[in-house]
Amino acid sequence: MKAGCKSIYPLGLVILGIIFLFGCAGAVSSLSSSSSGAGMTYKRIAVLRFTQANPADTIDKLMPSDIALQGERDVDSPEKIVETIFLTRLGENRDTEIIPVEETEGVYRQLTTKTISPKEIELIGQLGKALKVDAIVVGYVYRYMERVGTSYAVEKPASVAFEIHLIDVKAGIRTWRATFDKTQRSLMENLFNFRFFVKDRGRWITARELAEEGIDQVMQNFPGTR
Repeated sequence: MKAGCKSIYPLGLVILGIIFLFGCAGAVSSLSSSSSGAGMTYKRIAVLRFTQANPADTIDKLMPSDIALQGERDVDSPEKIVETIFLTRLGENRDTEIIPVEETEGVYRQLTTKTISPKEIELIGQLGKALKVDAIVVGYVYRYMERVGTSYAVEKPASVAFEIHLIDVKAGIRTWRATFDKTQRSLMENLFNFRFFVKDRGRWITARELAEEGIDQVMQNFPGTR
């Protein structure tokens, strides 16, 4: 009888463990990046304000064309949140000087106002020269959906998608591009994301936490800083 109990208890623990795992949060994500700037060093980088966009509208663009038409942003707007997280992460590299977004945007507005529909390559060169920078960062937020529910029970999970470009001013080309696209899922829906379950401590995270996770991932191979 005792031997039977000994064999049953471990089995019960295993079953309970499986049930617990199935009920907690994992994630489905897509992360891609490409770089032609490996080994390059950028001492001064300007950051343009991140904007909300449709992926189809940014395929052939190096820089957004409608910044001059946009007004003030709320600090809680999706693009501002992702931008702030990125700047904080980029600022951890003390050897790189970052030109404030407000200063970069001010010069950008002046240049686009003076010139009617300037070509991207010309605008990049003019902006880089005016700010005396080596590279320019452009960011697009494609999706930012907050979870509906709590840390342990949700009706809808958080979902975030964004893309960040690094443009070399002298060459006038994009030397790095990274895309992050992730929607949290339960382990029942996707059993191959156990590592996300561990990282998120078995809970449903917020959109901001998801964005922070995304920035941490894409910055792992951000080039041009030393």
